[in-house]
Amino acid sequence: MRRDAAFIEDVIQACDQIQQLCSGRTAEECEHDPVARAALLHHLTVIGEAAARLSSGLRQSYAELSWHRIISQRNRIVHAYFGLDESLVWYSITHGVPESKAWAESVLRDGLPEE
Repeated sequence: MRRDAAFIEDVIQACDQIQQLCSGRTAEECEHDPVARAALLHHLTVIGEAAARLSSGLRQSYAELSWHRIISQRNRIVHAYFGLDESLVWYSITHGVPESKAWAESVLRDGLPEE
């Protein structure tokens, strides 16, 4: 069984990939590049899936994060793919990803809370 640290690493790696894909690009450029768009949506899905698989104790320790929003973004990508609001996707990329990455790096740096 994977542990919280492994899921947190997944978040960091997905955030890194998203930031690399979007570096120097506009929302429109990413949206109209089918390969980049697919990769971005995949990495956002990984973040949401990893968040959903974190222990409830860890999520409770960081209740200030909007876990529901992070996980529901994954669900929208997977289940409502053709009805995605591209502005919300871009907002997640530009605001949620840096926030998630900063959180994940701080947790690994400072140590996971005791369960």
